[in-house]
Amino acid sequence: MIDVIKYLKENKEVNDFKIISTEKKSSELFFVHKNLETVRRTETNEVLVTIYNYHDEKIGQAEFSLFEADDSDSVKEKINIAVNKAKLISNELYELPGCDVKSIEVESNFKNYSLNELAELISNSVFEADSYKDGSINALEVFVNQYERTIINSRGLNKVMKYYDAFVEAIPTWNGNNESVELYEAYKFNEFDSKKVKEEIDSKMTEVKNRFYAKKPESKLSMKVALRANELNEFLSEIISNANSQTIYTHQNVYNMGDNIQALAKGDKLTITARGEIKGCALSHSFDSDGLDLIDTKVMEKGILKAIYGGNRFSQYLHVTPTGNLGLIEVEKGKTSIKDLKEPYFECVSLSGLQVDLFTDYIGGEVRLGYVHENGEIKPVTGISISGKISEILKDMTLSKETTIVDNYFGPKLALFGGLEIL
Repeated sequence: MIDVIKYLKENKEVNDFKIISTEKKSSELFFVHKNLETVRRTETNEVLVTIYNYHDEKIGQAEFSLFEADDSDSVKEKINIAVNKAKLISNELYELPGCDVKSIEVESNFKNYSLNELAELISNSVFEADSYKDGSINALEVFVNQYERTIINSRGLNKVMKYYDAFVEAIPTWNGNNESVELYEAYKFNEFDSKKVKEEIDSKMTEVKNRFYAKKPESKLSMKVALRANELNEFLSEIISNANSQTIYTHQNVYNMGDNIQALAKGDKLTITARGEIKGCALSHSFDSDGLDLIDTKVMEKGILKAIYGGNRFSQYLHVTPTGNLGLIEVEKGKTSIKDLKEPYFECVSLSGLQVDLFTDYIGGEVRLGYVHENGEIKPVTGISISGKISEILKDMTLSKETTIVDNYFGPKLALFGGLEIL
C-alpha cells in the first residue's frame, strides 16, 4: 500500500494526522441444517486516515479511507478534500496523544488455535446442542477473526494491538404439525469454552420450543418483572452514559456527578465500573481509536455517580483526565441467588427491543417470550408488553449473585424489579 505519510507531510495545511490500520484474518463457515455449504477464508486491511487543520485558534478534522488501488494522485486528492472539509470545522483546541510506543495482545485463548481449527470446534459445539426431535438449527454461520490494529500519529504515537473475536449466528427452529417458530441467535465472544457454547445454543433451543407453545395470558399479570443480562446491558449502559465526558459536554446528560439516582432504594444499589478489558468479552481492547490506554473507572458506587470517563477530546474540554473510550461495563453482583427469588414474578426472555428514555423517565418494550414463575412452576407466555418509570424501578431492584458475560457486559444474569407494569 502507498506510503500516505509522505504525502501528508508534504501538504503544509495538514498540521497533524492519525492513521489507523486494521489487518483482519478470518475463517468463516456457513451451514444449512448440519450441511456445510460454504467455507471462506479472508484477509483484509482497512486504513483510516484522519487529518487535523488548525485555524483561527480552532481545530478541524476530517477522515478518508485508503485503498490498495490508490496511487499518488488519488492520495493527494483525498488529502486536499479532507483539508478543505477540516477548514469548515471549528472545534475547541485540544492536544493529541503522543510519544507512546508499544505492542499489546488482548488476553484470549484463541491464540492457542488456528482460525480454521477454532471455527470447526465452535460449529461442533453448536451442533452438540442440536439434539431435539422437533427442533433444529436451520442455519448457522460461524466467523472467527484475528485483528492487528496499528495506530500512529504525527506526535510520535505508534501502538499495535492484536485481538480476537468469534461471532455465531444461528436460527433455532421448532416445528409443529402445521407451523414452525424461529428465533435469531447472535453470540459473540473472545474466549473459547466448548461447554459454554453448547449451553448458550441449548438455551436458545429451549427458548424456541417455549416460544412455540407460549400463549397470551388469559388475564392481566400483576407481579414483579425480571430482566436478563441483554436488557440489563442496554439499560445500565444508558444510565452510565451520563458520566461520559462527551455526553456531559454536549449537555445530553440527565444525571450529574454526585447524583444519587437510587436515593430511596429499598433493594440493591448499583456499582458499575467502565472497563477496557474483561476476559471473555469480545469488545475488549487495550487502547481506543486515539491510541489512549484504557483506564478502568468506577463510574457509579451504590447508586451515586462518582467519576467521569471518556475519550481524549471531550475529557480535555471538561479539564478531567481522559480514561479513553471505555467500551465495557462491569456491574457488581447481588447477594440473592436466582433460585431464591420470591415468586410470583415474570421473567422477560425475548424482547423485540428494550426502550430506555432517561429524559422521559421511561422504560418498556414488547415481550415476545416470557416466563411466569408461580407456585414452583414456569409457564411460557407471549403477546404482552412491559412499561414503567426508571426512577421507580431503581427503588426496588434485586440483582442476582449469578453472573454472565454478554457482548460488552459482565454482571448479574438477572435483576428483579418492582414498579414495572405488565400490559
